[in-house]
Amino acid sequence: MAKKKQIDEADLQKVSALFLQGLSESEISTSLNLGKTLVKDALKTLKKRFLDNADKDKEELRSIELAKASHLERIYWDSFEKSRTFTVKTVVVDGEKKSVVVRTETGSGNPQFLAGVERCATRRIRLHGLEKSTDTEVSEVLRVLHEVVTPDDETQTESS
Repeated sequence: MAKKKQIDEADLQKVSALFLQGLSESEISTSLNLGKTLVKDALKTLKKRFLDNADKDKEELRSIELAKASHLERIYWDSFEKSRTFTVKTVVVDGEKKSVVVRTETGSGNPQFLAGVERCATRRIRLHGLEKSTDTEVSEVLRVLHEVVTPDDETQTESS
């Protein structure tokens, strides 16, 4: 059988499989009855595809991780808002009659949820590659979040 001058997609997949199994160019050439130059060119094509797919995979993974961080941040914000509201029940005794007075109050909320928001913001900044940025807006967002997460002693005393 004469050796091919051009490789088709089916043979390219066979070259890929053998390459991923660890065979050398020479072994692939012999195994598939393809010329060494053809195998070498096929491997160049495959390596380019591998790199292109790796870049696509990296971008897809980054997009997924950004979506997860955003979703988790929304959960943290919702949980923080819920933690700010609490119900106070007071039992009032009037002679033999007892009644319960219920009122809703708003407090400072659980700072652990804000710490979660800060972690999500930091993760998103890293995923966007902005952690080395000198952008003052990014620094300002982190500073404000840090202040909210670590309230001064007066605020902590109020919520105790």
